[in-house]
Amino acid sequence: MQISFHHTNPAASHDSTLLEIAPQNEDPQWYLIDAGDSVSPAAFTGPDESLTGVFLTHAHSDHYDSLGGVLTPEIPLYVSPPTGAILQQAYSEADQHRGLGNAEVIAESLTPIETWTELTADVDVLPIPAGHTPGAAAFLFRIDDLKNNGETVTILATGDFTLRPAAENPGLTIPGSIDIDVLIANAATTPDFPADLSSAVETVLERALSGATTLVATGALTGVHLA
Repeated sequence: MQISFHHTNPAASHDSTLLEIAPQNEDPQWYLIDAGDSVSPAAFTGPDESLTGVFLTHAHSDHYDSLGGVLTPEIPLYVSPPTGAILQQAYSEADQHRGLGNAEVIAESLTPIETWTELTADVDVLPIPAGHTPGAAAFLFRIDDLKNNGETVTILATGDFTLRPAAENPGLTIPGSIDIDVLIANAATTPDFPADLSSAVETVLERALSGATTLVATGALTGVHLA
């Protein structure tokens, strides 16, 4: 069995990865992890090949911009249940203003998963909370090549992640019983962030509790943590 990875939008933001799993003497399986700006899996797959499945780590537009162009009714779109609920509303709104397209196909393809899920006889996947935003999930792939060499390979694709909880969504924690063979990490966070955030919260509370009108202007993720 051969396993390979392809960055599908390096000129944009490196937020989408195409995972190819090619069992011996069988057609390859193609899994797209996130579909950000300018993603085109057809540039990597063979002329008679198509995606086996698509995974969306979270419902931010820089991870779903190309979904309408890559999904067909036959391709499942795997998400955590909260991300699925958020995506249906967020994508519909974005489509109205930006013309992303295929909103109905995306709704039909949604496949929420919460536990180990069999994709094929050789491949299973487990969603793991990733912090970052409500519903965000990393995906842990378990690939069995037992019949050829007796090995099992585990691959963790994080998507955007934090090590802290966000809006009651736990930070990324890898199950202790699982050894990761390959890590596909989209983002890391600065170790200074917790101290800086705590200091900001203290300042906000001091001013608010003193009776002062307090405006807190932040980026989206910091806003979630402050809230």
